[in-house]
Amino acid sequence: MKLILLLSKPKWVGYITSMLLFLFFTGICAITQAQTASVTTDKLDYYPGDYVTITGEGFQAGEKVKLLIEHTYYYHDDEVLYATVDNDGNFSNSEYLITDDELGEIFLLTATGLTSGIVVETWFTDSPMIHAVSLSPTSNTACIPSSGTVQVSYTVTSVRGRAGTVNGIFTISALPNGVTSNALESFTANGNNPFPDRLLTLTITSSAEPGNYTISVTLADGNDQATGTGTLILNKVPTITCPNSISEDNDEGTCGASVVLSATANGAPEPVINYDIGGTAITSPHTFPVGTTTVTATATNECGVAKCDFTVTVTDKQDPTITAPAAVSVSSD
Repeated sequence: MKLILLLSKPKWVGYITSMLLFLFFTGICAITQAQTASVTTDKLDYYPGDYVTITGEGFQAGEKVKLLIEHTYYYHDDEVLYATVDNDGNFSNSEYLITDDELGEIFLLTATGLTSGIVVETWFTDSPMIHAVSLSPTSNTACIPSSGTVQVSYTVTSVRGRAGTVNGIFTISALPNGVTSNALESFTANGNNPFPDRLLTLTITSSAEPGNYTISVTLADGNDQATGTGTLILNKVPTITCPNSISEDNDEGTCGASVVLSATANGAPEPVINYDIGGTAITSPHTFPVGTTTVTATATNECGVAKCDFTVTVTDKQDPTITAPAAVSVSSD
């Protein structure tokens, strides 16, 4: 009702119309300004020690702009900077320093005009120069020697992540007891030159223990580093222990005895045990005749063979029995 009364008076019609037009064009300008505003960095990718130059345009002259730098990794705190917009709607800030602990980080930069309400975003990164390290083959298998040494080798390949000078130093870790390695030569690679391959040789002694081990090779230039891993499988030639000589009585009603054979063996991988008598394979249990028989036990795995002999003696302890025929009557001739 009040609005109708106001509109019925000419002077209020002009005033309200002017206000509506002002609000309309102000909104259009704000939308247009937000659409044309932008924030950028002088590079898309940085490295520790670099300063990030942030520039913006299309903001309201004289306003303060909040620059929020968010980290994608939770263990880094976000950073807030401020800049003042000049008469042309532009600003610049070069205060943010990339640190060593931010290597590999992805940053979200949000610029907010504190007067205009303009919000624009961009991304930048802190990529490492050392991207990856790999070992080939990924796995080596060796038999631990009874004496002396044996060796296995891996080719260590390192991949560059971005251009720049890298003073690369290799570190080998997680070597098992009884295993040593050669030192990998360090290098310097400039520009976008690839990193050189290196040959890693492991020397295995008789004191090593069987098992599956993960070997790590790290290439580092300060905090810029990458690690590759390879598997070392150590096996061992079998050892075998035969039972003491076995003595058994014959099974009732037979001229022999069924005997369980019980040789034991150690080694890696687990050995398979076989038995033979004079080269003829037998299985356990086996029926042995009365008397003494020599048995050979053989333990086998991919590292070798071990043998031992034992005897099985079967004694006939069962007294003989005899059954007399029925009485026979015979007439004389």
